[in-house]
Amino acid sequence: MLAFSRGGSFATAPVSLRAVVGQALDILEPKLQAGGARLQLTIDEVQADTLTGNRDALVGVLGNLIENALNHAGADARIGVSLCLSASTARIVVEDDGPGIPADVRRHIFDPFFTTRERGTGLGLAVAQSVVLAHGGRIQTCTSELGGACFELNLPLCADPAQQAVQQGESS
Repeated sequence: MLAFSRGGSFATAPVSLRAVVGQALDILEPKLQAGGARLQLTIDEVQADTLTGNRDALVGVLGNLIENALNHAGADARIGVSLCLSASTARIVVEDDGPGIPADVRRHIFDPFFTTRERGTGLGLAVAQSVVLAHGGRIQTCTSELGGACFELNLPLCADPAQQAVQQGESS
């Protein structure tokens, strides 16, 4: 994820956001279980979910947000992950029932090297923002229905994933 944000030369390809969510959750499953977290997963199943991008970088962003939720919400956290799709945009929300984000912190949360954790680097959310922007999207904090922190990612979807795959093959 960090290499991608630095402008590394990564190949892009059609990426299923359902697969991104699944992979991030698979990676974090042991930590979620160890922390006693209760996961509420909501995935819109009716629309295409493909974008052009770097799967590993997107898994890193989502994993970072889920791990932050686990770290800040504490033991027995409730964490919500949702993927809502429209014809042209994917909306991914990661939220928790922790203490939330104070207004003075919210202003700096995406600044490089800004951290509220004793051993934090302050790079996780800055890199996440860089990756999302590189994918033509945006990331922001929002109001959580669970009462804690909430991050919303909006990413552009491919107009026609099948056509996109054909075009990718022609340009190779």
